[in-house]
Amino acid sequence: EEVFEVCPARRPGHVSPVVAEKVLFCGVALRIMMSPKASEEDRPDGAKIEEFRMEMRRLASQAFHRASFETVINNLQEHVTKRLWRLVVLRACLPVHLQALKDYFLLGRGDLFQAFIDGTRGILSLQSGEAAEHDINEPFRRAALL
Repeated sequence: EEVFEVCPARRPGHVSPVVAEKVLFCGVALRIMMSPKASEEDRPDGAKIEEFRMEMRRLASQAFHRASFETVINNLQEHVTKRLWRLVVLRACLPVHLQALKDYFLLGRGDLFQAFIDGTRGILSLQSGEAAEHDINEPFRRAALL
């Protein structure tokens, strides 16, 4: 998997580090959303992306104006962020997955750790020995299966 980062030595001086990070975020997000693996409904709106592309071409054809450039980048980031939100939170059901993780690790109210503490109360009061790790792991496994 490729890792992208902003190289400070190659960043043009008239582009702030914050704006450079926004450009990087948009580029990586668009690359993911437009990959061949992405379904058509997961891809960003082609007309909207073309609108941003044309705006960037218009800016490139004239003298650099920092505020105009940053406005286009901010608008693109807003569009990409909203699209990612819909994909991750709504379509992929992130809250459901987070709740499942919480329920597993806390068993809703921390019962996993309470069962673990109850199961190891006698073991934890003993002096540690070579078998201590195994002795502790077994009650934890049992607690996780509750």
